[in-house]
Order: sequence, then C-alpha cells, then structure tokens
Amino acid sequence: MEAFVIPRRLDEPERWMFWTVDEALTMLVPVITGMMTGFLLPGAVIGIGGFVLIRRLKGNGQANLGLYALYWFFPNVFNFRATPLSAIRRYV
Repeated sequence: MEAFVIPRRLDEPERWMFWTVDEALTMLVPVITGMMTGFLLPGAVIGIGGFVLIRRLKGNGQANLGLYALYWFFPNVFNFRATPLSAIRRYV
C-alpha cells in the first residue's frame, strides 16, 4: 500500500519533489540551459524569477488554471477525452 499515493483532492496536480511539474520546469529549464551555455547566474535569476511569476499567476491554490484556460480557449487543439467541448453550452 505504500507504493500508491492517493491525492487528498480531486484536482490536486502531479508533484515532482515538492513543486508542481510546471513550477519545476519553469525554474529548472533556464538553470540547466545557463549551466550548459556557461551563464549559470543569469539562468538562475531567470529561473527563480519565472518560478516566482508562475506562483503569483496561480494565485490562491488554483494550480490547474493554465490547463483550464487551454481547455476553454483551444478545445480543438488539446483533445481532452474525459471532458466535452467547451463550446457546447447545453446537453438537453
């Protein structure tokens, strides 16, 4: 039973260590790119700034706000199988 993690909430995002995946990528991609190109300090500053920005954009615990916006504005580009199209307003 210890191998399975059961989320406490239905919309709880997937985590990598103690960051959500989008926060980790926003922070680590500029740092790793800066390390590879020899600009570690600017990469770290950009990565930490991006992390702070994405945390502020998420706001009050709305971790999947970006995913919700993609569903709402681009329903045909991102085909979510479990959800209906956002353009359909009534199912009667």
